[in-house]
Amino acid sequence: SDLNEPFIRGRDTPFFWHIPRSGGVIIKTMLSHCLNKTLATEVGLLGGHENDSELKVVTVYDHKYVNVNIATPEGIQRAKQMGLVRSHLADTLVSPHVDLIPDLFDPAHRGRAFALFRNPIDRAASLYYYLKETNYPPLEGKNLVDYAKSELSENNWLVRILSDSMTGAVNETHLEIAKEVLRRKFVVGLIENKRGSFARFDHYFKWKETPGYDAQFGCRKRVMDETYVPKHPLSKDSEAYGLLYEQNLYDMKLYDYVRELFKQQSNLYGLQVF
Repeated sequence: SDLNEPFIRGRDTPFFWHIPRSGGVIIKTMLSHCLNKTLATEVGLLGGHENDSELKVVTVYDHKYVNVNIATPEGIQRAKQMGLVRSHLADTLVSPHVDLIPDLFDPAHRGRAFALFRNPIDRAASLYYYLKETNYPPLEGKNLVDYAKSELSENNWLVRILSDSMTGAVNETHLEIAKEVLRRKFVVGLIENKRGSFARFDHYFKWKETPGYDAQFGCRKRVMDETYVPKHPLSKDSEAYGLLYEQNLYDMKLYDYVRELFKQQSNLYGLQVF
């Protein structure tokens, strides 16, 4: 639903767009560990629940999940057939598939979207090092410069997925579509401002009304106080940075817009910038 319509607890379901390598684990940890929320993520099928014929809440690693996996297209289709959103078993949906998740909702069961954004160049470099650490075969023998020059490197992934243009060239038109989707549909946060971002999500989704909210202050503070130190800092003067910038020119423009939107939403929805 559009943000200009009020969020109604019990009717609307929050959807967290988990952008890869952008701090999504922080939000998932906050929701599951500190707010005791039941999540629909990729975790719910662990422990042999992939063949369950009915939806239910299961406990995985001492936290609550619905027995679905909405991190894959197949899992999203299964969740739709099983009536995930209509069941209201999940307090929040979490998935990278912002392009497919809308299929789970209908006019009577609406979604409210939020996301945490990271500088696209830092995100791209982080993705390379993550894949490298997993011994991803196509990256064997390739350094970051090689990766940035290759077809393995993402190319404006944010703009592409938001404008439904995963193939072919992208241009300013696609960028404007992506901006409009974020403006109308998303409460935006910035990984560079964790505390301020969580405060606005907390405010918009009325998490303060969660039972035990005050008692979990220490848990929330620990998550917020964790300092992320990049293992592979990337200089703006480096060849790799320049190449990744070329690959993600429109995502960088979108990120500049997100930073501005972060400020605008503070005024529109009474949210704090911090």
